[in-house]
Formats: sequence, C-alpha cells, structure tokens
Amino acid sequence: MNASFLMSEMTWPEITEALRKTDIVLVPVGATEEHGTHLPLNNDIFTSFEISKRIAERVASEIPVLVAPPLPFGISPHLMRFAGTLTLTTGTFMSVVKESLRNLLLTIENGPSSRAFILSKNS
Repeated sequence: MNASFLMSEMTWPEITEALRKTDIVLVPVGATEEHGTHLPLNNDIFTSFEISKRIAERVASEIPVLVAPPLPFGISPHLMRFAGTLTLTTGTFMSVVKESLRNLLLTIENGPSSRAFILSKNS
C-alpha cells in the first residue's frame, strides 16, 4: 500500500488494499470564496483538508483512516460580487455531498461498518 492516506495520491488498487484495513474515510468540504484581501480563496478548503490530514496522521498507528479528495464548494451566493467565488445552490450542494458520500460508501461497503465523516471549516 502507498504510505499515503490521501486517496487523491493513491491508485485504485492501493485504495482497495487500504480499505481492507479501514472503513473510515474523512471527507473535507470547504467553500471557494473570498476571505478579505489578506487570505486566498481556498482558505476554507485548505483548513478542512489540513485538519483531515492531521487527524489521519495522528491516529494512523491506532486507527487507519483515509482522506478523500476535498469538495471545494459551498453555498456563497452573497459573495458572488468577489472574483473567483464558486457557489452552488443549497439543493445542488446537498446533492453533490450526498452523491459523493454514496460513492464513497459503495466503495467501502465491504467493511463491517463503513463510515464517512464530513469535515468542514464552516458550520
């Protein structure tokens, strides 16, 4: 298995092997939106992805955990006046999250209790 726990850096055979050892996947979610003139647009997704990676690193010796590719979307129509903001409607956002989770759970359904946890910087 690849030493990485980042699914985006693994091949599908490596993910298959990793899923024989764990059924836990962390799913980082964060909006691509403005955060003032001093922070980049990816602040939310960077933070949730970094927290996910640190959790996986910290518990690796006791509980293997995979980190899914980040979902870089949020619901930010109020920020559309700022260049670079990506927003989805509430319904589309919920559909993207649900479908992504459904895909992940289908991938790991062979486990005894498949679990995917969403990590978001925002509530």
